[in-house]
Amino acid sequence: RDIRQLARKYPQIKFVDIIASRCIPDYPDALVPTILYYHQGNMVQKVTNAKPEGLVKFLNTILESIQ
Repeated sequence: RDIRQLARKYPQIKFVDIIASRCIPDYPDALVPTILYYHQGNMVQKVTNAKPEGLVKFLNTILESIQ
C-alpha cells in the first residue's frame, strides 16, 4: 500500500514519508520500509522491512493502544 492510502485510512496517525538514504547515509535497502512508532515524543517500536499485511496489523495495534 502507498503511504498516502494508509494516511487516509488512519487519520489519527501522522505519517511521514522520507527517502531513507537522504536521512541515514548507506541505510540498508533490506530494512526498507522502516516504520518508527513514536508516542508522546518517545520511540515505542521500530519495524523494519514491513510487509503490507503486517503493516496494517501493526497500525491497528497502535490505534488500539492509544484509545
